[in-house]
Amino acid sequence: MAAALFVLTIVSLICVGLVSPRWREVPMAVLAVASGVLMLEDRASDMPLTARVVMWAVVSSVYTGWQWHLRVTEVAT
Repeated sequence: MAAALFVLTIVSLICVGLVSPRWREVPMAVLAVASGVLMLEDRASDMPLTARVVMWAVVSSVYTGWQWHLRVTEVAT
């Protein structure tokens, strides 16, 4: 599972570099959703499901806040 998350992260970061800035959040959104699904489906993890859901929610909220900040500063300039 960790290898799948690592490969997914690398592919998403490459896609971020290849796409235009207007569509840059699409690969990162795919990464966020896919990593959340992989993390929730991970049966080998010792971490309780509640902790995994909370971690995914925190990471997703940080990502959403970052995207919101970028949109606000883009509109302001």
